[in-house]
Amino acid sequence: MGKEKREFSYLIVRWGSNSANQPMTERKPIAFVKASSQEEAIRKAFRNEVEFSKEISCVDGTPCILVYANQNLEAIPQSRVKESDWRWLYGY
Repeated sequence: MGKEKREFSYLIVRWGSNSANQPMTERKPIAFVKASSQEEAIRKAFRNEVEFSKEISCVDGTPCILVYANQNLEAIPQSRVKESDWRWLYGY
């Protein structure tokens, strides 16, 4: 029997201002992901395998996380996320 991977919650933050998706904003919380590591969380975000996102830009209405050349993603463990980032992402 294989060992089950334990999953953790991560906030995905996009860094880098770009006029196409976050003009004049250097840092933007964009998604919530469950993954076994920060690296896996970023891979899932790039594959649009997210639990929740404000980024709704795919043709079928599902989240599409777009990252341009001057941007990158960071996965922050839930225990280290500022409350203001959760409020911004979920709109409360």
